[in-house]
Amino acid sequence: MKNKLLPVCGFLAVLLALTFIACNTENNDDFHEHDFKWKTTLAPTCTKQGARIETCIWCGQTRGQSETLPMSDHNFVNGACTVCHKPCDHNFWNGQCTVCGIMQCADGHTYGPDADCVNPQICTVCGLELKPATGHDYRSYVSNEDATCLQDGTKTAVCENGCGSTDTLPDQGSIKDHTIAEATCTTPRQCTVCYTIFSAPTGHDYRNYVSNGDATCTQDGTKTAVCENGCGITDTLPDDETATGHDYRNYVPYEDATCTQDATTKADCENGCGIPNILPVVGTATGHVFEYTEPVSPTCTEEGYVLYTCYKCLETERRNISPPEHTPNTETGICIICAALTYNVNDFGPGGGKIFYRSDSGFTFYTSATDRNGVTAHYLEAAPDNMPTSLLFGHSNPTQTTGTAIGTGKRNTAIIIASERTTVYAARACDSYAINGKTDWFLPSRDELNELYKYKMRYTPNNLGISRYWSSSLYTSQSDTLNIYVWCQEFQSGTYGSPLPKQSDLYEYYVRAVRAF
Repeated sequence: MKNKLLPVCGFLAVLLALTFIACNTENNDDFHEHDFKWKTTLAPTCTKQGARIETCIWCGQTRGQSETLPMSDHNFVNGACTVCHKPCDHNFWNGQCTVCGIMQCADGHTYGPDADCVNPQICTVCGLELKPATGHDYRSYVSNEDATCLQDGTKTAVCENGCGSTDTLPDQGSIKDHTIAEATCTTPRQCTVCYTIFSAPTGHDYRNYVSNGDATCTQDGTKTAVCENGCGITDTLPDDETATGHDYRNYVPYEDATCTQDATTKADCENGCGIPNILPVVGTATGHVFEYTEPVSPTCTEEGYVLYTCYKCLETERRNISPPEHTPNTETGICIICAALTYNVNDFGPGGGKIFYRSDSGFTFYTSATDRNGVTAHYLEAAPDNMPTSLLFGHSNPTQTTGTAIGTGKRNTAIIIASERTTVYAARACDSYAINGKTDWFLPSRDELNELYKYKMRYTPNNLGISRYWSSSLYTSQSDTLNIYVWCQEFQSGTYGSPLPKQSDLYEYYVRAVRAF
C-alpha cells in the first residue's frame, strides 16, 4: 500500500511546486500559462449595477475591460425591500403576498383616515394602501408684486384641497420698465432703481465769459461764465492781457544825492496799488572831495601808495606808486638798495661773458688752495670764448684733494697750479686768462662744467663746441693707484667722459675759463 502511494504523492508535490512558482511570478508569462476566470469586483444591488473582470487565478493579472453586472432583484420581506425599502407591489394568493409573504386581512380591511394631498388611505391592520394620495391642486396664482426692472417677479397659489400648502412660481413677463433719470452736466442718464447707465453726462456748456473787473497793475484779471445747461455751475478763467499797468504821474524829488549816487525822484501809482516808482536824477551825484595822507614810498620790490579819504563820505581810495628799477652793482650783480639779484642766466656778466648759472640762495665759493670757509657767491660767468687751442691737462700729482661741487673750481685750479711743473696746461691757462679787466678766471669743477653744458643745451650759444672739455676735478681709481684721473664731459651728449689719466700726453681737450661772483 505504501509503495502505491509514492507516485501519487510525487505528482502532488510537483503540482504544488508549479503552483507556488506561478503564484509568485510577477505577471511573467515565461513561467506559467494564465488561467483567466471571471471575478466580481463590485457586487450588484437592487439600486446599483455591479462589475466583473477576467482575472488569472494564479497571479491575479487581469485582461480586457470591466463588464457591467445588472442590478439584482429586490428582496421584499413583510411589504418592503430589505435593501432599498421600496414598498412591495403585492401579489396576494390565498391571503398572502407571494412576493414579500405578508398576510392579507382575511375578514376585510380596516380603513384608516381618508387620503389627502400627501398621504394615502391605508389599512390600519395590514398596512395595505387602499387609496393613493390625492396630490395638491394649485390653480389660482396671484402675483407677489416683487418684479423689478432687472428680472421677473413671482406668483403664488394656495392648494384648492384646503391643506394650506402654497406653490410659488416665476411670474414670466412681469419684469418692469426702467425708471429713467435724464443726464445732467455731471450725472449720466440712468435708472434710479437699478442704476443701469444708458449714456454719459452731458458736460458743462460754458460760452459767454464776462470780466470780473479784478485786474491790477501787474496781474491780469479773471472772467466767469455760467453753464448754459441751467445747472448753475460757473467757470472762472484768467482774463489774459487785462493788467492795467502802473500810472505814474506826479514825481516828487528827494535831496538824497551822495558822492557816487544821483538823487532820486518818487511817484506813487495813481491806480492805488501802493507800489511807488523811484528814478535817478542823472548827473546829480556830488562827487568825492579827497584829502590825502603822506605817501608810502616804493622800494625795488614793493609798490608805494598814497591813501586818499573823502571828507564827506569817508570812502578811501588807494593810489599805488610803481616801484623803481633796481640799482644794480654791476660787479656783484646785487641791487645796492634792496640786495636783490639783478643778473639773469644768459645776461652778459662783468667779464664780458655770459652768466650760465644763478643761485638765488647763493653757494659757497672757495677762493684759494687753503680756503676752508669760502665766501657766498650767486653767479657763474663763462669766458667769452674757449682757449685758442685744445690743451693737455698736466703731469704733476697734487697732494691736496680736489672737489667736484659748485664753488670748488677756483680752489681746484690753485691746487693744480701749486703742484704742476709745466708752463702750458689747462689750469694755468685759465688762471692766466684776463679780459675786460677781470683776472679771477679758473678751470671749472665737474659740477660747474655740467652747469655750463646745461646752459649750452638751453640757450645754444655758437661758441661752445661739441667735444670734450676738461674740468678741474681729479680722482684716484682703487684699481689703478699709479695714475690720477680727471673728470671731463662730452658737450654733445652731456655724458661724463671716462676719467682719463692726466699724465698722458695723448689727450688734448677744449678749455673754457669761468669766474664766480
